[in-house]
Amino acid sequence: MPEPDDGARHSNLADRLNRLFAVVIPAGRTRPYSNPEVARAVSAEGDVQISPQYLWALRNGSRDNPTLKQIEALAAFFGVPPAYFLSDEKAADIDEQLMLLAAARDADVREIMRRSTTLSRPDRQAILRIMQSLTGDAAKGPETPEH
Repeated sequence: MPEPDDGARHSNLADRLNRLFAVVIPAGRTRPYSNPEVARAVSAEGDVQISPQYLWALRNGSRDNPTLKQIEALAAFFGVPPAYFLSDEKAADIDEQLMLLAAARDADVREIMRRSTTLSRPDRQAILRIMQSLTGDAAKGPETPEH
């Protein structure tokens, strides 16, 4: 698989970092981490120093070449493997999980999930078809695994 050009890779780094800031919310809070909070926490580990300004530069794409140690430290802070920042394939897998995590914060989504556990498989598939028709995904068919 060919490597993306530098512009695409750098854009992905900023996008991926911003996605982590948006989705990984500290326990007990509704607002995301700030650049100073992340910089402090990463730097407190001792091996890597990251300033809030450098973090902001990575997030807005004006800086785009962090060291491997910085990538590893940021990945550890956000609870993702370093490959999230380095591999499009790994990032796609993790982005799907992040999307589910973000959706699970919504009270309506949690209620739908809770209620669906009491339904039979045919009833869940019927609900899924209704949801797909509402979102314009009717042609895709059920995406539920066989159980």
